[in-house]
Amino acid sequence: MIGRIAILSDIHFPYQCPRAWPLTLSILPRLNLDAILLNGDIIDFEPISKFVECPRKKIELKPHLDESYKQLLRLRKAVPKARILFRPGNHEERMEKHIVTKAPSLIDLAQLNGPLHVASLLKVDQLDIGWIANDRPYRPYALGKLDVMHGHEIKAGGKNAAEKIYRSIIGNMYVGHHHRFDRYIQRVLRGPMNPVWVGGCVCNVNPDWTFFPQWQQGFGVAEVS
Repeated sequence: MIGRIAILSDIHFPYQCPRAWPLTLSILPRLNLDAILLNGDIIDFEPISKFVECPRKKIELKPHLDESYKQLLRLRKAVPKARILFRPGNHEERMEKHIVTKAPSLIDLAQLNGPLHVASLLKVDQLDIGWIANDRPYRPYALGKLDVMHGHEIKAGGKNAAEKIYRSIIGNMYVGHHHRFDRYIQRVLRGPMNPVWVGGCVCNVNPDWTFFPQWQQGFGVAEVS
C-alpha cells in the first residue's frame, strides 16, 4: 500500500527552474513520503522536437540526457528510501515518434528495455526508479480512488482545464501538462464529490522562446489510505 506520495510533472530537464528545483529537492525529504510519481515531461527532449523553439542555437541530445540523469540522481539522493515511479508524458514520447518518422528501422531498439528507450537512456534501473509504460489506449495510473495522468492524453487546452477534463471523464483525476494550477469539483446526486486537480510545473517559467506564459510552479501531494 502506498501512503503519502508526491506527484511531480513538467520539470523539463535541462530547463528546470534554478530556484524551484533545488527548493523542491529540499522540501521532499521533509514530507515523510512513501513514494514519488514523476508524472511526465521530466525531460524536455528539445533536440528531437518537431517544434523549432530557438532556431539560433544548435542543440545536441547527449548533454540533455546527461543533465537529466544528473538531476534524477540528485532526486534519488534526496529521498534514498522513497519508492520512485516514472510515467512518461508527451515530451518523453518524442523519442519514439522521432525514431518512427526519421529512422523506423530502429524502432525495435526503442521498445521497453531496448537501448534507445527513454528508460534505458536515462538509466532509471541504476537509480532504482520504476518505469510505468504508457499503453494504448491511454489508461490512468490509480492512486487509490484518484486517477493520475500526465494530461496530454485529454484535450483540455486553454482556460478551465480542470473542468474540461472532468467533462471528459466524469471522475476524480490529477494531471500536470498545463504548467499551471487549476481545480474543479463537481457534486454528484447520491454520489461522492468528484474533484479534478491540475498541478504546476518545476521548469523555468520564463523560457526564451515565448513571452511571459502564465505558468505556475509547484507539485502535488496525495495521501492514499
